[in-house]
Amino acid sequence: MVRKKRKIDFEKRKFMVLKSIVKEYLEKGAPVSSRCIARKYEFGLSPATIRNIMMDLEEEGYIFQPHISAGRIPTSSGFRVYVEELLHSPQSMLNLSKQFKGEFDSIDMGESSIIPVTTKILSRVTHYPSIAVTNLVDDLILKSFTLVPQPPHLILVVIVYQGGIVKTLLVKNIHELDKNSLIRIGNYLTETFSDMTMREIEFQLKKRIKEVRNELYKTALEIYTEISDEYQRKGIDPAEILINGELSIMEYPEFSDSEKVRRLLKVLREKEFILSVMEKAKENLNGTVLMGEEIGATDLDVAVIAGGFRGIMRGVIGIVGPLRMNYPEVIMALRMIVNRLNHRN
Repeated sequence: MVRKKRKIDFEKRKFMVLKSIVKEYLEKGAPVSSRCIARKYEFGLSPATIRNIMMDLEEEGYIFQPHISAGRIPTSSGFRVYVEELLHSPQSMLNLSKQFKGEFDSIDMGESSIIPVTTKILSRVTHYPSIAVTNLVDDLILKSFTLVPQPPHLILVVIVYQGGIVKTLLVKNIHELDKNSLIRIGNYLTETFSDMTMREIEFQLKKRIKEVRNELYKTALEIYTEISDEYQRKGIDPAEILINGELSIMEYPEFSDSEKVRRLLKVLREKEFILSVMEKAKENLNGTVLMGEEIGATDLDVAVIAGGFRGIMRGVIGIVGPLRMNYPEVIMALRMIVNRLNHRN
């Protein structure tokens, strides 16, 4: 029992030292020494003990030594441990909410330009580039289907989504359906799937194809399957990306290298990259932090803090910054923005 308690105490001490290293590095941007930790933090541990703990942390991949005789710097794994505690300890960031309340209360949630305004404020408050993604294909809410025969063996499909987004595509008329049949099918699809997202429709589709006995309606569901497949084949993606404050990244020493800035700005203009990163955050309405391999840009040493919103509009909003960023402030700012967007009426 005593051995087990000692092991727990040792793991707790390792976490305290790691958290202190991350805090010091976030504040000063320089390698952190064992002497600094021993002097500044009242752990009751000697510099020698702290050095041993730091060696363990280095072996486990949480910190590294940039060169001989230097202190230690957190790795993305070290930052991850620190950030996870913040994400699950809202009380530790409660006081920060007053700092941002005035900024975010000024947002007019009724205006049509809410996303551009929100990203601008988020970038100004955090001093990092902000990103918003809306109209993700899985989040679009369907309003109506219209099917029109096109000679010789095609169907023009007109899909209207909430917000006035209209998409058209051609699918094969494999059943040689006439105009009246296509009108009935369009009405059936509209009545059945209106106010659903594409993801919800896919779920319902599998269930309804097995249950429907009416041949025309069964054909309607088969046509929808063809429409969905055509979406995938053509890579139709109505997603809209808005980035604000890109050049603010140049304020930070990590991006004093112009080549590194150039690579980051290039990445921020790659739609597929932005979508792949932001998609990972859209289900988390309380905010999540992505870094290192989770982003797919390990050479840039950046982190993305983002969260999804599901109000009148659906999408993802977040910021991108160096690994050494002010996580408590950014997470709080993001949560307040996401909360406003989720409760927009």
